[in-house]
Amino acid sequence: MPRIRSPELAQVIMHRYYSYRWHAIPIAFPTNVDPKGHLKRAGGSTYVRLADNVVEYHGKEQTVVNNELVDDFQPIGPASFTIGQIVKAQVTFAMIPTSATKRKLLVTPPDDVKFAGKY
Repeated sequence: MPRIRSPELAQVIMHRYYSYRWHAIPIAFPTNVDPKGHLKRAGGSTYVRLADNVVEYHGKEQTVVNNELVDDFQPIGPASFTIGQIVKAQVTFAMIPTSATKRKLLVTPPDDVKFAGKY
């Protein structure tokens, strides 16, 4: 949901760890996200983790390809991030009409790919 801060516009981006159970096939938390099982237990019998709840984490590495320095992103665990680091989040913004005079801003991952990159 957008938040306005004077004098600039800011966007708060959140991601849910869980979805309602309904009739979905849950997937497990990877050990690098939930090493002690706390998140799994916190979901209880009402909430589960689904494919829509997955976030991919990548760290930037520089490699040499054909004698040229190239930026590359490799998978990393979320514990690799520290306070003060710059991160990149890929999202898509869409404005949809809700009535003749009103619009709603949707912020979603592009092509259902969730990504957080460490620089």
